[in-house]
Amino acid sequence: MNHRLTAALLLISLSACAPEADSSQANRTTAQPVTTSAGVRIEGAELREGLPGAEDGVLYLTLTNTGQAQVRLLGGRTPLAREIVPMQHHGTGGTLEPILAPGEALVFKPGGNHLMLVGLSRLPKVGEQVNVTLNFAPGGEITLNVPVNPY
Repeated sequence: MNHRLTAALLLISLSACAPEADSSQANRTTAQPVTTSAGVRIEGAELREGLPGAEDGVLYLTLTNTGQAQVRLLGGRTPLAREIVPMQHHGTGGTLEPILAPGEALVFKPGGNHLMLVGLSRLPKVGEQVNVTLNFAPGGEITLNVPVNPY
């Protein structure tokens, strides 16, 4: 019995010393999910704040092809940058030509493939909403109102 009490007290003490949860993760917001006319579902869209001196920005989201035909993400645009370009993970480098087969998903995430906002006209600020238009073939364009989160 005494060993159980000691173990419980040790566990409580250790949990009190643990670092606090990263509040920036808890407070992140993303754009409302939308589905294009070609059946591409876009979820979890978020921009990251611009770092001082940065010329480019980054957009993260998940694309899921819920349609019956193959769809390609061609790129996009925003008033915040010259263009939006799909990019491969920084370790492999280069542009990406995302093609989604029916039922397939593609995740653009930190440390992985991402959408680069090339040639920022200004730095995105935490809390603002930015219009982002993505271009698909087939399916045309869809515009999202994307929140900016801390880096």
